[in-house]
Amino acid sequence: MTPSADPTDPVADPGPGASTPDAMLRAASDNLIEVVERVLDRWARWSVGRRVEITEELAPRVDEVAIRCRDETVERLRTLLAEPVEAQRTTPLDVLRDACRYPTSLLRSLGVTEVPRDPFDREHRPEDRYDLAIGTWSDLGEEMAERGLEWGAAKAFAVLRARTPE
Repeated sequence: MTPSADPTDPVADPGPGASTPDAMLRAASDNLIEVVERVLDRWARWSVGRRVEITEELAPRVDEVAIRCRDETVERLRTLLAEPVEAQRTTPLDVLRDACRYPTSLLRSLGVTEVPRDPFDREHRPEDRYDLAIGTWSDLGEEMAERGLEWGAAKAFAVLRARTPE
């Protein structure tokens, strides 16, 4: 494909020296993971604190769960984002939504009463018994929302480019 002079052409070859769609996706993936590494343990602690008072006695268990939540979720994200885009069968947001299992497990072990949820949530997230699952990127803050949208745009561009004949 030859470079296009039309900057409005979304699949035009950007020319020499420009970022490739794969490079853009790698950078967006790295940025996404970097933010998750910084915020997910805080989110897990906050999630537990929404449903039970975190006492001095409980705090070490909450910290342990929060760190495991962050570390294991980041590892799942790394594995997912290392796959070619055509092979990815889930999304980073779905991986983050699944992170609710960590605080949920702790809350269940403490005997915390489950919260009422609407039928849609019960059907689509039966394991989220405390209504903790992340709904959108912005549930983890503004920077996460920006990185999530950046990743989505980069993936869409990479998929579009991969499906466009040369």
